[in-house]
Amino acid sequence: MNIIEIRRLAVLALAVCWLPLSVDAATVAAQAGVFTVTCPTLCGGPGSVASFDGDGGEGFTSAFASLSGGPAGNGRSRAQIIGSGLVLPELGAEAYPTIDGQVVADAGAMQKYIYNGPDNSQFVLQLAIDGSVNAAQADTALLAGNAAVVLAPAVDFSIDPGTFILENVALDPNASLLVDGGIDFAARGLFNLGSQSATETLAFTLDDGDEVLIWASLRVRGTRGSNADAYSSLALSFTSGNVAGLTPVPIAPPLVLLPSALGLLAWRRRSRLSE
Repeated sequence: MNIIEIRRLAVLALAVCWLPLSVDAATVAAQAGVFTVTCPTLCGGPGSVASFDGDGGEGFTSAFASLSGGPAGNGRSRAQIIGSGLVLPELGAEAYPTIDGQVVADAGAMQKYIYNGPDNSQFVLQLAIDGSVNAAQADTALLAGNAAVVLAPAVDFSIDPGTFILENVALDPNASLLVDGGIDFAARGLFNLGSQSATETLAFTLDDGDEVLIWASLRVRGTRGSNADAYSSLALSFTSGNVAGLTPVPIAPPLVLLPSALGLLAWRRRSRLSE
């Protein structure tokens, strides 16, 4: 086997390994990111220093990002859809800037489910956030979470609520937004009060055989010493409905087909030797 054949088979193996991501990319996702920037005058202005860490995306069930020890401050974020039974997205994020910095941390996740049960079944999904915001002014820190339920076989994922709902869902002819809702700690006056809890309910109806995507996102931001912390959790839970009729749609992990790819390489090598 010459070097050209080896390279060709290596490319083929990688294609086989990563094929499930493109097939199932719009049915499950987990993404996390942290951005920091110094504020010598304006945050991000002349002389500023920026850093970024990101993880996950479409096809992932967990993601983690973290920046610490830099001149702008510290931040972490996480997103996961892990467990047994009816697993729902869970997120966390925190932003602790220095007096001369800004930190933004984002997390988002999405999971597809298929419903089997009576038509016109009513569901109530609860979005809950435990966190704190400490800010000299309400606009120097942010803690906001969003959730949505979309009727669709698949949809492009975005961690940003505006992009996901107003573009990816709204412009997809095969997608329909059933319900969405959000929590903004500053808008509810929940800052400089220590740890607080906030909830939002999302009610929707499903028919037998419906395919739905449950999506959630979380963003925290702190500027010049103001901080926001919701790392303990943004959580989703059903408070009513025929939950037993909902089944998460599983996907293969990115490298689940690696043994198959290696087997393909071995088969090709044996074929070449026998020629």
